[in-house]
Amino acid sequence: MSRQHLKTRVIIPVLAFICLLVGIIVGQFFHPGQPSLKNDDTAVQNSDKVSFWTCSMHPQIHQPKPGMCPICGMDLIPVTMTQQETSGKPVDIFLSEYARKLADIQTSEVSRRSVQKSIRMFGRIDYDETRLRRITSWIPGRIDKLYVDYEGIAIHKGDSIAELYSPELIVAQQELIQASMSLKEIKGSGFQELRKSMQETLDASREKLRLWGLLPVQISNIENKGTVSDRLTIYSPISGIVIVKNVTEGMYVQTGTYLYTIADLTHVWLILEAYETDIPWLRYDQDVVFTVAAYPGELFTGQIVYIDPVVNPETRTVRVRVDVSNGNGRLKPNMFARASVKTLLGSEGNVRDAPSTASSGMPLVIPLTAPLITGKRAIVYVETEPGTYLGREVELGPTTDEGYVVLKGLDEGERVVTYGNFKIDSALQILGYPSMMHEPTEPSPTHKANDSAIRGVVPSGKTVKLSETARSGLRNVLRRYFELQMALSRDDLETARASAKAIRLLMNEIPTGVTNDAQAFWQDIYDTIVRQSEEAVLAKSLIEAREAFDGLSHTMLSMVDLFDPGKLIYKFHCPMAFNNRGAYWLQDSKTIANPYFGSVMYSCGELQATIGSTSSNLSQTPDDLMN
Repeated sequence: MSRQHLKTRVIIPVLAFICLLVGIIVGQFFHPGQPSLKNDDTAVQNSDKVSFWTCSMHPQIHQPKPGMCPICGMDLIPVTMTQQETSGKPVDIFLSEYARKLADIQTSEVSRRSVQKSIRMFGRIDYDETRLRRITSWIPGRIDKLYVDYEGIAIHKGDSIAELYSPELIVAQQELIQASMSLKEIKGSGFQELRKSMQETLDASREKLRLWGLLPVQISNIENKGTVSDRLTIYSPISGIVIVKNVTEGMYVQTGTYLYTIADLTHVWLILEAYETDIPWLRYDQDVVFTVAAYPGELFTGQIVYIDPVVNPETRTVRVRVDVSNGNGRLKPNMFARASVKTLLGSEGNVRDAPSTASSGMPLVIPLTAPLITGKRAIVYVETEPGTYLGREVELGPTTDEGYVVLKGLDEGERVVTYGNFKIDSALQILGYPSMMHEPTEPSPTHKANDSAIRGVVPSGKTVKLSETARSGLRNVLRRYFELQMALSRDDLETARASAKAIRLLMNEIPTGVTNDAQAFWQDIYDTIVRQSEEAVLAKSLIEAREAFDGLSHTMLSMVDLFDPGKLIYKFHCPMAFNNRGAYWLQDSKTIANPYFGSVMYSCGELQATIGSTSSNLSQTPDDLMN
């Protein structure tokens, strides 16, 4: 072997060893963003014992030894378990300054301030019913002439609209002339009782003609001239637009025959539909701002004058009537309108007429991006000190234009994470700590009280038997949910919103007469699905619709776990949804159609479970919990 070849064989291993050594040193000194966990302000030290190996992209993967992720092929990372992990206490997560910049962590201060809630409604322009007049015939006869011979013509009060020939009118005029002449003849006589009787007869003849529609000047002319007219002219009682013409020339009419309808359009009504959840935020004399398609960008205003006291059982909405001035006549009946009402909120989320000057009278508000919401739980990450974040469950009030109203769980002045909270939660999930998707193993007494209505209904692994009527309603809700899932997988926002609206309407059709301990669970499921489907209906983008669908999927999963749907349902999981937070959804087929990424990653996801039974015949039992 030559010296040159031998030298080469020696140098290569040496260089490889040197490179490996340098890499280890660099990794020790420049490893960025590795989070360290603290509990009760004490750092959790890494143990030499590795409990399992997981994937950073698929934290549900738990392997006893290193290797590659069976889903994405990435190298598995070790996870060490400590005593503090299973203590059930809140766990802090600490990020270095470099890690915070890398994750782009942003925080906001919790504050009390005046906020508004915008109520958006849809409706249409309608006639002001108090300004509608129906013209009818007050005497029988024949329509000899129409001065208003088509619909849509504008007329003024007092205009002639039709001429009527009536034999009965001739007789009544003759009676009037005869009574008038008789009274004149005996005017100078001494028969007082006779004069009084003739005066009463004359007054009765005048009143008869007046009730038939003759004006006082017409009656006076008949008396003075002593001539009979066989035609009666009908005059318009108001100014407006003729919207209905119900007669033609030569037509014979009877007393009460409907001739015309005239509408005064200087004032119109805006009829809106408000969801029952929006009723507390509406009041009389409230200003309403709305737009119509005919005049894009132009704002019209009106005031609420009526709120229907009854909820429509089919749409679950109430009718709201708005009085609108329309002096220029630009608003036309049956125009479609989009309306908005802004309501000022008080400290408990109630309607206030004016903002309070004291800070205690203002609601406690956090930005919309701060809470992580799944099912009933809402988690925020509080920055206890720079770089240290503590997960905390909060109770949220109504959603406002500025953010969520917080009822419990936060204090004024605390700082919450508004951007990057998904990354913090994902780090806790990977390490197996309590997070948005994993509640503490030993909840606090308050937490147990909040969840008792759900977890204490039936023994684990049991299902509640339903009547056929209730099962049929559940199938319809699930079918609409699957339509919503497929619409999102196709990036079809309009169909998704329509399916969400159908879910909301169908929930009302499912019987709610639940007995025994299932009542609390059913009411919770019902309220949650209604709220989440409304959020999907109001979504302005696919992102908002998918966020609402995420929460709805968790609620639907809870429902089908307890109430057997009678068919096979497939539970899928996408680990990359919502910035790698991951999300679940249900399908009625095994072919993956990802609703969170749509056409971008249509087939991304994995089948995690099969729910329900293969039997399509749902048995009845004497002790059904639903009627």
